[in-house]
Amino acid sequence: MFKLLTVFLLLCSANASAKFEISEKRIFFFSRDNSSAFTLVNSGTQPQEYVLSTQHWGHQAINQVADLIAYPPVFTLGPGEKQRVRLLLRDKDNLKPPIFFRLRLREQVPNETLNNTQLPTVFSFPVYYVDHEAKASLRLAIAYEARTGKPAKAIVNNNSNTVAHITAVRNGRNEVAPLDLVLRSEETYDFLLADTPLPISFQLKNGAWFTATGVVAKRNTP
Repeated sequence: MFKLLTVFLLLCSANASAKFEISEKRIFFFSRDNSSAFTLVNSGTQPQEYVLSTQHWGHQAINQVADLIAYPPVFTLGPGEKQRVRLLLRDKDNLKPPIFFRLRLREQVPNETLNNTQLPTVFSFPVYYVDHEAKASLRLAIAYEARTGKPAKAIVNNNSNTVAHITAVRNGRNEVAPLDLVLRSEETYDFLLADTPLPISFQLKNGAWFTATGVVAKRNTP
C-alpha cells in the first residue's frame, strides 16, 4: 500500500452554494480546432444568471487582455436548462501554443437580494490551448531529507511544450495508485513521500511511464 501524503488539487474554487454543473472541469483547446466548447446546466431550483470572463494564467497575466473569448458571455438559465458555451481565440493564427487561461464563472445575484450574506460566487476553471501534435514528457528527481537520509519528495517537472496529465504513480514494490494531476509546460510539482519504497514512477495519460533516476543534493526538507 502506498504511504503517500495526500495533496488535494483544487481544479476550481468550489463552493457548496454552486447551483450548476459543468461538462468539463479541465477544458482543452487543441491547435487543430477552430473552437472548443463545454456545457453548463442550472442544477438549482431558481432561474440563474451566469457571467463568463477569461484571463491569462501566469505571472504575466496582470492587466493583460485575454486572447480567449467565451460566447455567450452572459446568459440566464431556468432550473434544469443547459447552455452550450463556445471558446474562441482572437487572432488564432498568430498565437503559438502552449497558452494557459482561466475561465471565470460568476453566479450573478439579483440586485434586490444582494446583501452581505449573499454575494456573487466566482468559480475558476483551467483552459489549456496546446499543440495537438506535441508529446508530453516528465523530468523527475528525488530530494532526500538531510537529517535522516530518507527520500522526502519526488520533484516532478513537465519539460515538454504541452500539458502533462499524470494518471498514476507506482512505487518500488510495483504497487500502482491512481493520480489526477495536470502540469502546465515547465511547471513543477513536489510529490511528498512517506516511507515510499523507491524507485517511484509516474504514468501519463498516453500510457508512458517515467521513473525518477536523478538525485537532488541532500538538504533539510520541511
